[in-house]
Amino acid sequence: MRTLSERGTFARMSLSGRVALVTGAGSPTGIGFATAQLLAEKGARVAITSTTSRIEDRAKELADRGAEVFAKVADLTSREQTEHLLKEVLRHYSRIRARPLTVPPRPRW
Repeated sequence: MRTLSERGTFARMSLSGRVALVTGAGSPTGIGFATAQLLAEKGARVAITSTTSRIEDRAKELADRGAEVFAKVADLTSREQTEHLLKEVLRHYSRIRARPLTVPPRPRW
């Protein structure tokens, strides 16, 4: 069976030149990491975040597959950490052109 990235319109889609910020990407079996993998397969440069340092393991997995990836630990319920994350991603990539929300944050601010 072909994967989603190998079928139909999605198979022809290119995200080359796009920068995607994917939240909740720390779990190796979660929707955030799956989203990051798919975006990277389509050519996007991917910034990934989670609340724990396991995000570094996910970044290594993506990089080992040839993805251009930036990882940062951040608690998106904190305004300060969210702002810092965005500044770091923009410093690294200069822009963000896609932002799939895989884990909606519940800000305390």
